[in-house]
Amino acid sequence: MEPIHSGTTRERLVRAALGAVLVCGYSAWSLWDGYIAYPRENVEAVFQSELGIQPPDPLPVINPELTSLSVAAYEGASLESIEVRLGAPAHRSRDQIYYLAPGGYVSLELRSSRVRVAAWHDGPSHSSTDLMWQKGIGFALAPIGCLLLINLCRAVTLRVTLTDAGLKLRGKPIVPFDAMKGIKPGKNSETVVLEYRRDGRDGVAQLDGYVVKEQASIVTAICRRTGFTDPFATSEQVDAKAGDAS
Repeated sequence: MEPIHSGTTRERLVRAALGAVLVCGYSAWSLWDGYIAYPRENVEAVFQSELGIQPPDPLPVINPELTSLSVAAYEGASLESIEVRLGAPAHRSRDQIYYLAPGGYVSLELRSSRVRVAAWHDGPSHSSTDLMWQKGIGFALAPIGCLLLINLCRAVTLRVTLTDAGLKLRGKPIVPFDAMKGIKPGKNSETVVLEYRRDGRDGVAQLDGYVVKEQASIVTAICRRTGFTDPFATSEQVDAKAGDAS
């Protein structure tokens, strides 16, 4: 017999690829927003709307350790100690200095080189909560995206082969023709179940028309070789076969 080699269907490939691209893309986009885009937009908005000046190029360093909870520790500290801990300020205006955080910024009011008042300000464009949500969505979707990528790889690498030796499914031993016991429709209209007995054990192999591109050709070839009733044959073909047998 002429060997039949089959991959997966175009429909399955398209769906698997779309699912992987959409979920992985949204995950990456959310993480990009949470870690890169939103903090940059906040920095630009601080300079433009809060300080009334154009943002410098390149943008000042954003300190990820600055939060609303850490502000109180800076009150009463000397400017020298602040700069040791946080580095040079992003901007200085008279007796005010500013440090930038991903979800906002800190303003320190100085008097005699010491911090008189330390205040936290949420980001003009995106708050810390906004950033947290974007990161959370990105990390939540990442494992789902990995599973969809694995599914896509399985679809791309699927191979089903029918030769004179029998039926070979990926990851399973070959099923010889003399081990095949019957073939019948599956639970849905696209699935066919091949029953066999090998090494003293009964088994089944499912051929899904959504998964296996050449399902109909493989099933028809098996039925011709074994004499099973072809589930894809029309009623006229079945009657003609029965007449030939009689």
